[in-house]
Amino acid sequence: MRQVVVRFSDAELDAVCSRAEARGLAVGAWIGDVAVRAAHEGQELTVSAQRDLLQELIAARPGVVGDLASVVDELIDVLVERLS
Repeated sequence: MRQVVVRFSDAELDAVCSRAEARGLAVGAWIGDVAVRAAHEGQELTVSAQRDLLQELIAARPGVVGDLASVVDELIDVLVERLS
């Protein structure tokens, strides 16, 4: 196997670590997975890749729903304020 060295700013590394943790992977494993996926971008996804992508979308859903709920709450507050 061959190795590649990558460098990140503190903020970038925090983001990378967060995504790796969300996937249940070590940082290096997650970076490798993302790199291989990017290298094969545009090619037909394997069943395994489709499953992994679906798992990522499902894992991201609670955050997206929470963000959307916050936006809706803010919009309701603005509407109530304007109608008062």
